[in-house]
Amino acid sequence: MNQGWAVFSEAARHEQASGGLDLLAYHPDLKVQMRVEGKRLIGAESFGKILEDVAKINRFQLNAHDNEGAEILTPSRCIGLIVAVTHSREIADWWVSTEAVSDAVEDERRRGVRAYLTDVETGAASTAQAIHFETWFEGKGLSQNWLLYAWHDVAVSTETMRT
Repeated sequence: MNQGWAVFSEAARHEQASGGLDLLAYHPDLKVQMRVEGKRLIGAESFGKILEDVAKINRFQLNAHDNEGAEILTPSRCIGLIVAVTHSREIADWWVSTEAVSDAVEDERRRGVRAYLTDVETGAASTAQAIHFETWFEGKGLSQNWLLYAWHDVAVSTETMRT
């Protein structure tokens, strides 16, 4: 990949049949590991799926036995990245909201992804953004879309050293 990144899709431990990351990237010069999950957000069930992805990113472990001595096991920084696409302006507004209440997602906590990352994850070492774009469909016309992304620093610990 460009700029020195090694990228692995559907990354999982050797013995795992499922539960891997959508994408795992590593930059050996920077010693940065990036864990990525992607979603298409349609309705109110979205918040729970995003929480599952954040948890998956936080608990992901490589198998040191399969990768003995590999630099990817001991990054100096690990970043979790959630990316999503939606056609809903309301979902995009909810994504970047710092408010505790949103009508876009019917969840008891009902807070935006940015608020969740600030309150529950690592605070200042996180962000959530929404980028608006339009697409043209033959016979349907112009469609409004938003590319959503959120990142947070993941604690780097000796968990990646386990065999």
